[in-house]
Amino acid sequence: MPNFILSNGVVVHNSTRSAIIESLYQRNYVKDQSLQVTDLGLKTVETLTDYCPEIIDEKMTKKLEKDMELIREGKETKEKVLDKAKHHLEKILKHFKENELKIGKKLSEANVETLEKESVIGKCPNCKEHDLRIMFSRKFRSYFIACHGYPKCKTTFSLPSNSLPKPTDKVCEECKSPIVLMIRKGKRPYDYCINKQCPKKEEWLKQQGLIKDVPKTKRAKSK
Repeated sequence: MPNFILSNGVVVHNSTRSAIIESLYQRNYVKDQSLQVTDLGLKTVETLTDYCPEIIDEKMTKKLEKDMELIREGKETKEKVLDKAKHHLEKILKHFKENELKIGKKLSEANVETLEKESVIGKCPNCKEHDLRIMFSRKFRSYFIACHGYPKCKTTFSLPSNSLPKPTDKVCEECKSPIVLMIRKGKRPYDYCINKQCPKKEEWLKQQGLIKDVPKTKRAKSK
């Protein structure tokens, strides 16, 4: 895939595109496959616009892109470009430091709100009282889903490893269980039904390339 240019004229290189998108998901700035901005993402832009607008000024990125092109053409030295960039960044950092506490307070509040929203995937199918939430096990270094009514309700669902789960508003057409968006490093995100007994689960996993199809002859021998 070629590089592409945003509406503001900033060039996004294909080599860094997937890393940028993955970072946006991990930091809870966007959600869903259509990259919808979260409350935290919106609040981050609003807060920086109020207290340190230079840090999100697209002109700085465009200027750096032009300077890098001049270096490639031999019309500018990298030392001079780096010196100018360093001087500009020092001014931005100074302004940021002056408002650091205000920025931190605003973003901390937005982060708590977003994490609260972004962990809920629906009502528990067993107790029907509490929410199902995406949790992280530090012991096993993996995500799973559990009822917020624990220890009264011990309902849990495992999730594929090496993936970052995000809630969606979707439910499985087959079993009506919640669907979460699974984000894998360097790969396209995919929808995942949390119900392991879902009739379409095996077929769906094959489509995602998570399990291989077993030839009928092998199946017959194993029986």
